[in-house]
Amino acid sequence: MNPIKQTIEAAISDLRQNKKMVSQIYEEWKSIAQTPDYHRKIRELDTAMEKARAERKNIAVRLFRDYVDSQGNPVVGNPNEAFYDPNPTPMFNIGDFYRGPGIPRTIPAITGAATIVARRGDLTLRRIDKFIKQLRKKSRTRKDLRENNLQLTESKLKQLIKEMMENDHGYTNKR
Repeated sequence: MNPIKQTIEAAISDLRQNKKMVSQIYEEWKSIAQTPDYHRKIRELDTAMEKARAERKNIAVRLFRDYVDSQGNPVVGNPNEAFYDPNPTPMFNIGDFYRGPGIPRTIPAITGAATIVARRGDLTLRRIDKFIKQLRKKSRTRKDLRENNLQLTESKLKQLIKEMMENDHGYTNKR
């Protein structure tokens, strides 16, 4: 498989794991009752969402070559969080992913500021889903990511026919 496509597939898999965590945090946030320790629980859930965002940042670092912070410094990821890659090979620009009219393309949508609070879990989950769909589409439509399945299929078919003829019918090619 194409190494760039492998990076994309790994990112999709990692995003699915992250999505599960965000979903659990959001469900817990929806079920919290107004109790004396309500605000402490909300802070804990927001801290968990910040951790999930840090993980998504690590994923974004692997994908985007122009990912910078608000001061214009390249975002390098956090080695203390999941999905960190010390030697990323980014292949996309942030502008390659459409976020909507009038929305600046300076950071990936999956790492936006709104994604660090538990009460915005629904928005975060939608952003992750949309980003996964965009990654899938990119991996299908970009020429450098498509694999030449016709050649692989044809050569594999020839090999299978030859093996079948040799094994099942005692045929050997003596040319």
